[in-house]
Amino acid sequence: MSLFARNIRSAIIVLGFTSSVAGTLGSFLLVEDLSKQAKQLADAKNGAVRDIDKFGALANAYFIANQQGDLIYVLGLQDTSRKDLVKLIYQGNVLDRAEPVRNLIGALAIAHLLDFRKTYDEYEKLSDAARASQEYKAFLAVKAFERQILDQAQDRVAKLQLGLGALQEESTRIEAALRHRQLFILAFSVIGACLLLLANLLEQKFKSLDQVADGGGQRG
Repeated sequence: MSLFARNIRSAIIVLGFTSSVAGTLGSFLLVEDLSKQAKQLADAKNGAVRDIDKFGALANAYFIANQQGDLIYVLGLQDTSRKDLVKLIYQGNVLDRAEPVRNLIGALAIAHLLDFRKTYDEYEKLSDAARASQEYKAFLAVKAFERQILDQAQDRVAKLQLGLGALQEESTRIEAALRHRQLFILAFSVIGACLLLLANLLEQKFKSLDQVADGGGQRG
């Protein structure tokens, strides 16, 4: 094998090795960081979706109890209704609607938007007063407080939905960058493998030429 051929083969081997190393290191330096960011964004999106679903379910539970309470209170105003029975049903509804409200307060407290103990204690006092007096004013006071809690929950959902949109945009950008880098690294790895294969083929070719040259010299 001539010196020129050896130099060509060596240069190809160096280029192939460099490309292969670049592809291997790139998978750690360029891809791993973006993969972590993509996972963090996915976790954040999943968390936001869970919170939105949770607030939606709690709000629906409250709406059902609220509608029942309105119907029961209107029923109690009828002259033909049994006041003692309506009273028991009304008191039971006030207790029933307290559960979804309590859960909403808890969800808002977890989000650090209010103090659970202080808020629920205030609501419990209004609820106890409404069950004890059954006056329309007390009933409205409970509903007004519940409306404040519900408005807070809906505001939280709106902010979560806006944040989810921003997270989705960032996630799309990261995923596109990740695919681009993966293709870039794959290209380097393929080039490196092809160059090393070429170097091996050239070595075999040069050896064959040397053997032919040696055979011709011996015959001469």
